[in-house]
Order: sequence, then C-alpha cells, then structure tokens
Amino acid sequence: MRDGVRQRAGLAVLVAMIGTVSACGMGGNTSAVCADTEKAFSDFSTKLRTIAPTQAAQWQQASGDLATRLDGLAKKSDDAQLKKALTDMAGSWRSFSTTITTNGETAQLSAMLAAQPQRLTKACG
Repeated sequence: MRDGVRQRAGLAVLVAMIGTVSACGMGGNTSAVCADTEKAFSDFSTKLRTIAPTQAAQWQQASGDLATRLDGLAKKSDDAQLKKALTDMAGSWRSFSTTITTNGETAQLSAMLAAQPQRLTKACG
C-alpha cells in the first residue's frame, strides 16, 4: 500500500464529514446511529495509524472489523436509507478487506473514500 498516508488522510475527511452531519437533528435513532458511525470510522482511522502500509494482514483485519461494525449499525438503524447505506458500505469494506495485498493496490480504497462521505451525508442529513 504505497498510498497509505494519502488513504489515511482520506479517512480523516470521511470522519470529519460524518461528524458534520451526525450533529443534525433527525427522527428515530438516525442521529445516534450516525454518531456511532462517526465513532466507527474514527476508531478505524486511529487503528490504521498503527499499521504499516506494508502489513496487508493487519489492514485486512481492520477493514473486516469495520465491515462487521457497519453491519451492526445497519441492523440497529430504523431509517431505511441509512440502513441501506451502511449495509452497502459494510459490503464494500468486506470486499476490500479480502483483496488487500502488499502490491500497493489502493484503487478500490480510493473509490470508497470518494463515494462514501456523500452517501453518508445524504443518509444522515
């Protein structure tokens, strides 16, 4: 993962964007689920700072753990749009976790980091 630093910066942007929308007033448990989602990505970002870009197995584990956490948040959500967004994101992270190698391929991660903040902003906003 040659682009580890850039990807970590992208995660920081994702966490910041989720934080912006999780403070908005929403019905049901959407506000709580969005706040929990922000915490999940913040924890993930913190974990990644401890993993060397060449440690594919650790990146796989962290990404798989995030996917599991997002699945749990999706099940917790009573908002259909947020539930779908979190379920889809979990699938993306799970897929990514199984394809991480030490060859530096980060295209899928870059695509997820570009698309997911907008999707969460829409679902949480």
